[in-house]
Amino acid sequence: MSGNKTEQRKEEVGDEVEDKFEGKIGLFPLIVLGLSSLTGAGIYSLLGPAAEIAGQSMIMSLFIGIILAFFIAGLYSELIAVNPESGGSFVFVEKAFGRKALYMGWTTWLANMSYAALVSHTAAYFITSLFGIHTGYSILIAIGFTILMAGANILGSKFLSQIQIPLTFALIFSLVVGSIYLFLNPNPSFSWNINSFMPNTLIPTFIAAAIMFNIFIGFEDVCAISEETKEPVKNIPRAYLIMLIIATIMYSMVIFSLLISTSMEAIVGGEIPFLEAVESNQIIFIIVFFGSIFSLIATSGVALMTSSRNVLALSRKDFIDRRYSKIDPRTRTPIKAILLSTIVTILILISGQIEFYASISALTYMIDKIAMGVAIFRFRKTFDYPKKAFKIPGHPISTIIAIGTTFLLIISLGVDTLLVSIFWLLIGLILYLFFSSKRRVYGTIFLVSAFLFTLSNIILGLIILFIGFIYYLLTIADRHSIKFVLAGIKVFFIITVGIFVWAIKNIGILNAFDSNFILIFDKIILNLIIFFCIISLGTVLFDIIPLKEWVYYFIRKKDKKNVAIMVGPAQIIELEQKKLKTIHIINDFLSLIQIIASAYFGILATLIALDVFSIQIIISEMATELIFIIILIISSLTLLASGSFKLYITHESKRIGV
Repeated sequence: MSGNKTEQRKEEVGDEVEDKFEGKIGLFPLIVLGLSSLTGAGIYSLLGPAAEIAGQSMIMSLFIGIILAFFIAGLYSELIAVNPESGGSFVFVEKAFGRKALYMGWTTWLANMSYAALVSHTAAYFITSLFGIHTGYSILIAIGFTILMAGANILGSKFLSQIQIPLTFALIFSLVVGSIYLFLNPNPSFSWNINSFMPNTLIPTFIAAAIMFNIFIGFEDVCAISEETKEPVKNIPRAYLIMLIIATIMYSMVIFSLLISTSMEAIVGGEIPFLEAVESNQIIFIIVFFGSIFSLIATSGVALMTSSRNVLALSRKDFIDRRYSKIDPRTRTPIKAILLSTIVTILILISGQIEFYASISALTYMIDKIAMGVAIFRFRKTFDYPKKAFKIPGHPISTIIAIGTTFLLIISLGVDTLLVSIFWLLIGLILYLFFSSKRRVYGTIFLVSAFLFTLSNIILGLIILFIGFIYYLLTIADRHSIKFVLAGIKVFFIITVGIFVWAIKNIGILNAFDSNFILIFDKIILNLIIFFCIISLGTVLFDIIPLKEWVYYFIRKKDKKNVAIMVGPAQIIELEQKKLKTIHIINDFLSLIQIIASAYFGILATLIALDVFSIQIIISEMATELIFIIILIISSLTLLASGSFKLYITHESKRIGV
């Protein structure tokens, strides 16, 4: 007994050690990692939108963003002093308010993956533009960057920080060179007047500040690797201070040089104003161009690192399967968490909704910061602080200012962004409340895919959502329950198809390019649908009670001599090979009928989608066709799954000879 307890304790200790990082990252590489994230796509792509709203007073918007960034850096530094745990801001919120706040970590994870997708996409766009590559290849190039940086992450955070050093210095060099060039070549019409930089009204300045604040998203990346940092309580606050000072100098140089050298119309109308402003000098253009590429690649790597640490923390807190918290003993990295974040990032890239998701990243980030500010009050009241631990100066006034300013930036965002972000919070809550921890990863992937594709292709999105729902039902069911799950879904959708066919025949309006085709559709195509519906409903009886069980029942009743063994109420029946073969043939036939019906429904849905003919029942033609297509495709997938499953079971029965 004692030996068993000792072994069990060793296993527990082993697991505990396996889940811990080794602190390797010092102050300098930590600053580099932070700068890599701070200097991402924002400085290139957000200046135009900010200038359109605030004009030359965008420089004041930048300073508002800088002030808020310093306040938030103080929040992070204080919370890390009490709880230096990897994972991100939601780790602090969970510690302060309990597990009910954990689901916010799901949206933080989504935001970091969206940001990784955005910067990879932007880097790919730069490359296709410079080398004249067809834009259709940009997704492949972006996926290539994502996989490349995922590989760098797998090799360890120390290895990643070593890669970031030359990339980050190349970026800083390119921004400094480009800014100096613009300062030396001012716009002749520009005049130094301090009043031109001052805002006429505060509202546009704050709205632009909300946009400019995206440039400073990067605190999460330093906070997310607390456990991998040497002396995080001391080094992380220092890193925040130094990297924010460097970023402030760089961004101020870029914006000032752009304002004095480029017209406001060019800044607003340009996709990448800073790069376009230096294109008159080929050497400077190439320096800035490659600096931007290096910056984006570096940022992609750090964003993937952060999202993987989000997964790790969610796993440690049992929000998702514990396997994603495992640390590889050789590389000391959470490989499974990195791979999961990479897969979802690639899904976002493939969906084509990158900018849309990037737009909600800022809101998610701001909500986290408000929650962190509130957590500070709880930490001060509840936890003991280590000696010489950093505390945000001027608390509670400074903390209230940080919360209030962030809230003002939130309400300045668009309604669409707010609604979509709230929607994602609700999805995270659904995953938290209704999915077991082992299934949340699969639920997340299907829900992310469904919502992403729904934005551009509602049919594809809903189909993916349905597949995810069915997959979840099948994974929580044992083998014997799967057939009941499929049978229930099949009955529901087959009956729905039947009702739809009845409605088309009696109250529907059909249109086609040829009047003869309408007759064919009414007399043949719809009747074939009815035929397949009836046959498919008949197969449900054999899904619930297999054909072999029906044969056994009649043998027990009518042909008792074939009952080989009788032990009380239990009976063992041996069937002749001829009868077994007949049962297998019938089962194969039933499977084949369902697969044929699946193909027929799929072809019919395709014909409707291609406008070979149109249908209208009560509601608009477009809505009617959309509903019918979705029902047909879901029915087709269900019949395909049911038929394939039955074929598999029959094949297994043949193999073991029963």
